[in-house]
Amino acid sequence: MKTKKRLSALFAILLVVAFAVSGTVITNTQVSAFDDIILVEDLFQDAELMEAITNDIALRYGEDIWSNLAQAHENRDQLFSVFAGNSRNQDGEEPNYPDFIGGIYFNDPGNMVLQIVNNSSGRSSINDFLREAENVIVEYVDFSQNELNAILDVLDSYRFAIDDVRPEVFNNIDWYALDTINNRVEVHLRVYNEREIARFRDTVLDSPAIYFVESVSSPVAATTLFAGQDMRHVFGGSLGYRVERGSGCNTVQGFVTTGHAGLRVGQTLPFGTVRWWQWSGQVDAAFIETNSNVNLSNTLANNAGWIVTNVPTSFAVGDIVAKLGGTTGYTTGRVTRANVEGAGVTGQVQTDVNADFGDSGGIVIAFVPRDPPRQPWTAGIVQAVHVNHNGHTIPNTMIFCRADRINAAGGLTRF
Repeated sequence: MKTKKRLSALFAILLVVAFAVSGTVITNTQVSAFDDIILVEDLFQDAELMEAITNDIALRYGEDIWSNLAQAHENRDQLFSVFAGNSRNQDGEEPNYPDFIGGIYFNDPGNMVLQIVNNSSGRSSINDFLREAENVIVEYVDFSQNELNAILDVLDSYRFAIDDVRPEVFNNIDWYALDTINNRVEVHLRVYNEREIARFRDTVLDSPAIYFVESVSSPVAATTLFAGQDMRHVFGGSLGYRVERGSGCNTVQGFVTTGHAGLRVGQTLPFGTVRWWQWSGQVDAAFIETNSNVNLSNTLANNAGWIVTNVPTSFAVGDIVAKLGGTTGYTTGRVTRANVEGAGVTGQVQTDVNADFGDSGGIVIAFVPRDPPRQPWTAGIVQAVHVNHNGHTIPNTMIFCRADRINAAGGLTRF
């Protein structure tokens, strides 16, 4: 299938350009003191750097990119107001699309592309919008957004199903995603051939809206795993910190993550096997023994620095903490409650750190002020966030499960 050009996520571009323009390369040898680390948020306070980033974006995508994107966001908001009666339009969340909408994306020049399903009914409801909106490109496609989301729902149901329900061929899937630009669902197969594709269609789902790709580069296929690494394509969460389990010749190594993301003992993942799991008492965690060809790092996945193996055994309101997770990245804050119940477990620590669904299991670090320079100790993993009555995340309410209690319950040792 011919793939159309797409506009890269601007934040990703900004992040790459920020380090490239600044010439800042952070390595373990440069972080003998945590004060030497240049944090990403500090880079974006540099006026000269931000000007260089802005100029680079304009060079890549044209001088009109910023004004086009501003207009594209305005167009999308206006269209969403037309769909407001389709529910899910609370707290800024996107509304449900009508069945004649295939999808919405912004192209390389920054203009909004509106996909409309061929030969569909109901399109007259957006005629006024199309007449009044500026720089909206209409593209005709085969499948609706709702059809594609239904396919993802089926795949998700198999991803989290127990082994005797999930078809064996599903284990050949590396990852899958909604490809809005090409109006399809893409499925990446580890073993890619006509036989495996036919097995998938026979036992999982046969739909013309699915296309298959040989997985030569997977989001989780790296030989090195990092603290806080995004694993939402695998189990709906993030990695925490590395540990050992057992003793002597029976010692195995792996990573701690959350227990509530659908994992179970014996489950095999692309990089290891779940060996221990608990979601009760004061612990919500799992231990994944990693395969022999996987290296484990104490470096944060966003390259913001390293963490030490020390584990705090107490927390006070006002302690400074941070977390790294797959959904909201690296965020910092303070402890607000040292002992709370969260999502079915007790003895958790509440903070004003920002987090969201998918950050669960991500590393939480505590900046211990004693023994200068201040060092980032291993505090625990993201466990929960507060939600409102509509089920939406309330910002800056992250709760974490303590590493000392996880390690004691699972027979784990930080290293």
